[in-house]
Amino acid sequence: MSRWLLALRLSGYGGAYFFAAGAFVSYWPEWLRDRGVDDIGIGTLFMIRQLALVPATLAVGWVAHKAGNLRAVLIVLAVAAFLLMAGYGISYSFDALLVVTLVWGIVWSPTLALYERILVMEAEMLGFHYSRLRLWGSVSYILGTVACGVAVYYWGPPWVLYVVLAGIVMMMLMGLFIPDLRFASVPAVPDRHQLLHRQPRDAL
Repeated sequence: MSRWLLALRLSGYGGAYFFAAGAFVSYWPEWLRDRGVDDIGIGTLFMIRQLALVPATLAVGWVAHKAGNLRAVLIVLAVAAFLLMAGYGISYSFDALLVVTLVWGIVWSPTLALYERILVMEAEMLGFHYSRLRLWGSVSYILGTVACGVAVYYWGPPWVLYVVLAGIVMMMLMGLFIPDLRFASVPAVPDRHQLLHRQPRDAL
């Protein structure tokens, strides 16, 4: 397989994640206001999502370790994110939005940490620069923000949901091509003497 295809396999899921994240972080308050949520309610929803970050990351990381298959876990998380984002579409009361947001935080928060695990290990094993692969996440974040801004400008706040859903669909598709990294196959971390004497590998 050519190196650019390998790079696409490694960076595609992260690019889709950051596309969705760019749209969500930048314009989700506009979508909530369109649903009738005031500024205090918006702040509460964002706070609830952040409260789930640490315990969810630890819990899902433990489950992923027990499952052993990171790719499968990432695909399941992407599917769950799609269902939750669709759930937002049918949530009109603040209580419903609060429940969906809490579960969303549990699903969305650990996804990046697990993906980064694969990216770091595979970049090392295949001789890619991690920073160059990760750069496409930043580019996708900007693209997601711009795409969502254009959609909101022409078609209104409801389109924030659709742009985020588009990014999550891309996550689900790109998840199928993530290298199948299993915990049992992860090599031991080299000590500092090995790192100092390691020869530079081919770069992307």
